[in-house]
Amino acid sequence: MLHLPCEDKKDDFKKALETKLENGDCNFRGAFFPSGTSHFSRTTFCRDAHFNKAVFCGEEANFSRTVFEGEADFSKAIFKGESDFYRAVFKGDADFSKAIFKGGSEISQNHLQRCGGLRATSEALYMFLQCESEFLHGQL
Repeated sequence: MLHLPCEDKKDDFKKALETKLENGDCNFRGAFFPSGTSHFSRTTFCRDAHFNKAVFCGEEANFSRTVFEGEADFSKAIFKGESDFYRAVFKGDADFSKAIFKGGSEISQNHLQRCGGLRATSEALYMFLQCESEFLHGQL
C-alpha cells in the first residue's frame, strides 16, 4: 500500500501509515507519500528511520520539531513540494545524499538541532544549508 504511486488511495495510505507508526515501524524505504500524508511534525522516531528513495508529493513534507533518536536516512528521497525540517533533532547520523528538493525547504543550520553526523552530497541541500558554521561545514 505504501509503495503504490497513487493519489486516490489517500485514506488507505493514512491508515497503513498510522498502523506502521503505532507499531514502531520506521521503514518507509521507497514509499510514495500522496499529498496530505507527510505530516510528521513533533513525531519521535525511536529507531532508525528509513525514508531512502521515498517520494513526498503534495504541498509539504513536514518534519518540523521531529526527533530522530537513531539514524535518519533520506538518501535518494524526492521532495516534490516544500520540505520543513525546522528544529528537527537528529541524534544519530542523517543522510540526505542524492536527495532531490524540488520545492522550497526549511532546513538551515540555524534551525537544525543535531547530535550525529550529517551527510549531504545533494547539491540542492548543500546550497540550501548555506554552510557558514564550522559545526556543519566540517561534516559535509
